[in-house]
Amino acid sequence: MPVLDGVATTKIIRTEFPQVCVIGMSMGIFDKDVAAMLAAGAADCVDKGDWQAITAAIRRCTEEKLAA
Repeated sequence: MPVLDGVATTKIIRTEFPQVCVIGMSMGIFDKDVAAMLAAGAADCVDKGDWQAITAAIRRCTEEKLAA
């Protein structure tokens, strides 16, 4: 990302819009990056090429919102 990375952006989104479910997506998923995204408030962090993981993450966020 040109100005902010995903972690910084997630922190801002979760602070200003706590009701928003953030799903981080990257072409290269590393454990430290996933941990940083989750610590920043992301609901999940998935590989951009893994459509099943993306779909599952969206479903989890949707189900959590509907259950609330």
